[in-house]
Amino acid sequence: MIAALLLAAVTQTPVPSRLSPTPALVSPVRTSGESPNPTEIARKCHGVRDHGVPILSVKVGSDGVVKSTHVLRSCGCAAADQLVVAAVMTWKYKPATSNGQPVPFSMTVTVTDILW
Repeated sequence: MIAALLLAAVTQTPVPSRLSPTPALVSPVRTSGESPNPTEIARKCHGVRDHGVPILSVKVGSDGVVKSTHVLRSCGCAAADQLVVAAVMTWKYKPATSNGQPVPFSMTVTVTDILW
């Protein structure tokens, strides 16, 4: 019996393994949405001396809708950060895809279109 099992194990022809290529991941592309309102930012942050460019973590669903945002680096004014987050939440994307199928995607966004 043991010899039969060993013989069966030795005589089985392995199925050739085909290495599947790494899935082709295509990043989402922004198609619409508001930009932060620079006039409103200037009004709310009047007098703020230290300011910079906000950086956000953004999660986009497989439907191309922004699902969540998180401020990674503040621009220096909490009111401006809130306005930037509100604007980014309106953004719509052509969804990210993996092998042609829409997938959720996380990315870092640097918002440079606010004027001080």
